[in-house]
Amino acid sequence: MTVALKSIHIEGFKKFRKFDMEFNPKVNILVGENEAGKTTILEAIKLVLNQTYRFADKSYLEDLFNKDLVKQFKDNPQEENLPIIRIDLEFSLDKTAKNSERFYGEHNIAKKAAYGISFQCRFDEESWGNTIDFSRMQDVPYEFYVLEWRNFNGSPYNPLIKPLHFLPLDTSKLDRNSSFNHYNRTILHSVYEEKELLNKKHIFRSAVVQAFENGEWSPTGETRRFGIDSKKLVLDNLISILDDGVSLENHGSGMENLIKTQISLERASNIDVVLLEEPENHLSFVNLQKMIDTICQRQENTQLVVATHSSMVATRLDLRNVLWITENQAKSLQKIKADDAKFFIKLARNSFLQMLLAEKVILVEGITEYLLLPEFYQQQYGHSLQQDNIVVISCEGVSYPRYLAIAEAADKCVAVVTDNDADKENSKNKLEKINDENKSYKRNNKRYRIFTSQDKSQTTWEICLYHTGDNKTVLTELINESRRKTIQDEEDYLKYFENNKSEFAYRILSKNLIAKNMLTVPDYIKEAFEWVRG
Repeated sequence: MTVALKSIHIEGFKKFRKFDMEFNPKVNILVGENEAGKTTILEAIKLVLNQTYRFADKSYLEDLFNKDLVKQFKDNPQEENLPIIRIDLEFSLDKTAKNSERFYGEHNIAKKAAYGISFQCRFDEESWGNTIDFSRMQDVPYEFYVLEWRNFNGSPYNPLIKPLHFLPLDTSKLDRNSSFNHYNRTILHSVYEEKELLNKKHIFRSAVVQAFENGEWSPTGETRRFGIDSKKLVLDNLISILDDGVSLENHGSGMENLIKTQISLERASNIDVVLLEEPENHLSFVNLQKMIDTICQRQENTQLVVATHSSMVATRLDLRNVLWITENQAKSLQKIKADDAKFFIKLARNSFLQMLLAEKVILVEGITEYLLLPEFYQQQYGHSLQQDNIVVISCEGVSYPRYLAIAEAADKCVAVVTDNDADKENSKNKLEKINDENKSYKRNNKRYRIFTSQDKSQTTWEICLYHTGDNKTVLTELINESRRKTIQDEEDYLKYFENNKSEFAYRILSKNLIAKNMLTVPDYIKEAFEWVRG
């Protein structure tokens, strides 16, 4: 049976008043806006397994408690309003494994038998309950709190007897010394069996001690000489990992992150869980691809928990492994079809995370729509799309149904702007198909709609823009300014447009033709704006 994290329950810790999440058995990709709680989840795991803050001064607690719960106590300082922190970390263990019975029991919030560890930070009522007048308190009495780690069977948790081996890699922080020491120690202990490591420590200590045994220096006779204090000879603190003769500490940040990840996953047979925070940090596009390939090729008995802001990381590791942290909950994308997930794996550049994190989306197919729609929106409503929490995303000519698969899984509000292609050969009447789809979406309460011109002669965005209002005159003049040969008709206009899409949109924007109300937005775009605004 594979050892892995199974679920986590968090109360009163930093971002979360209450939060529950189930882990995927192999890969977990945590995504979300800044401050959504991705890092808090990783910190909670480390707090439980490593007993973080066990010996720290109680002043640290102020930064750990949920601010809303602290405010609740300050507004009404009563004992029942005292904030607490509780974290239950459940994992899967083989019941025949050594010490597994220590972790099995019902000492958890669910009161159900499982394997796990429970952490609580609470007021020490047994010691101080009858000695404090809370009504006079102006702040939480952190000094009177107690921190407890207990296995699910109710016994105290001993960090020397861990239920699983895990390695946290945080590439987002620049405080490298302590993280390197922890990393090097973890790898050292995963490489060597205990007896072999103890033997190496003995050889190391003996060699250093022997270096000064000859007593070459004795200024006041033979009673004084240089010697070694054995208590300072802690091999774990001195060990370093060399790559091509250079210690990891002396590599650049990007290569350091890549090498550390590669080494960690090479040792995966002895590490059950690897926590990766923002693996994309400091990496070039090429090295990020190398890191992702390294992760993809990991040994199958290692569970990964990755917090990321990178669409490439999220899609290459399979969208179905994404846990979207939003509104104090974790939403899984496991229901996305395998074919759609594979599509985004192959798509080198995509806007998956931008779509997932946006409140409302207008999905377009081309560069000119992407550039001009924000200007038309400003023209229509007097303020920007961003002010209404709407994002325009280009699917760069690919099939929009792939993106709608994400919209459905994440319950997103999406307006698709597309061509009707009504007169193209071998095309089933796309306009009728779109209208039928919209009826189905409405009937099934889907939060997305497709918008296109209802005029079958206006098959594309370019033609619709050309034939709206007085746009034909304005666009013809704009094109003729830079051409020796003037635009004669619609066919000539479309040929120019096809070969100069980006330049065409840029010239419209640079001359402020939309801001000056010299161009009019097509009706179906207006309809898309109105619908997505809600």
